[in-house]
Amino acid sequence: MLIIQNQELKASNSSLNTDIHSMETQIQEMKRIEKSEVFPQAKEAAQNFIQTYFKFTDQPDERQVKSFLAKGVEKSLRFHNEIETTHDFTNIVTNVKDLEVYYGDKEAYRQEIFAHFNSEIQVEKNKTSSPTFLRLEMIRIQDDWKVEDIEYMKYE
Repeated sequence: MLIIQNQELKASNSSLNTDIHSMETQIQEMKRIEKSEVFPQAKEAAQNFIQTYFKFTDQPDERQVKSFLAKGVEKSLRFHNEIETTHDFTNIVTNVKDLEVYYGDKEAYRQEIFAHFNSEIQVEKNKTSSPTFLRLEMIRIQDDWKVEDIEYMKYE
């Protein structure tokens, strides 16, 4: 009788070890999937773009901004030398405050990023602030993340 019980316990033990191994494998796979849900490098590139384009004195540095953009995207942005005005403003200072960045949908080489921040603008002695909302479509080109599309709303 003890021999039969021993064999049953060994079979049960073997089955439980197989179940435990299967569960551990599933947990590791879930952790791997969870980590790959988003591309943190895309978020970092988006933050760098926002800080470069929306934080400047007099005008954004077009050369620096272009380093964050996929080909052709710069046409959708405005730089100081493209804006016609009758005012001769100098010392325009803009700043990005309270930047919050969120992940959206992702695909193999794409990451949607949503950002919200307060855009502070100071012209001469006048200072104003307004909330800005962005949707950035980030694309991985080789090992770099670039802005492929940008939509933004600014409330004044």
